[in-house]
Amino acid sequence: SIQVTGDQWIVSYCNESVVGSRQWLGKTTDIPVMGDDGDSYSEGYCHPGDIPMFKLYDLNSGQYTDLFIQDVPGWGSNQIYTMGELSASDVVIPEIFELSSVYPNPFNPLTNIEFNIPIEMELSMVVYDIAGKEIDMLHNGLIASGYHSITWNADRFSSGVYFLKVSAGDEVHTRKLMLVK
Repeated sequence: SIQVTGDQWIVSYCNESVVGSRQWLGKTTDIPVMGDDGDSYSEGYCHPGDIPMFKLYDLNSGQYTDLFIQDVPGWGSNQIYTMGELSASDVVIPEIFELSSVYPNPFNPLTNIEFNIPIEMELSMVVYDIAGKEIDMLHNGLIASGYHSITWNADRFSSGVYFLKVSAGDEVHTRKLMLVK
């Protein structure tokens, strides 16, 4: 089983919205999963029958890892979810390197960059301005296998078009980013 250090959190999702989190302290940890109550703040939260997804967040590395939890019941109001023991089989490792999403885009001033790494490898993540000048290094170094998310805070930059370049192994991916203030 995965060692409990107190530095991990379980984060619950419905429809790509974070709907709860709790520090993971072992098999009796209850995980909140909030539902849509019809108000604008809860738009995108769980509806009856939706199956929540879970990620393990490590405070030390700042990395998220998708969890594959079998037999998760559909969401229902006032339902309690517990994780049980987490084992290596609960952790999903991607098969290929992929820059999966950048959202929101356009953004102001934060955008999330999600990517998958199949094995531990060197990764470079750089933001360039429209003239091709490097303006921000988001990551440069070794990164563990798994599913990751890095947030770019562009509050010190002006509105405009930027380019994200992610290099891992022999692969290079780019995305156009639009900062609108």
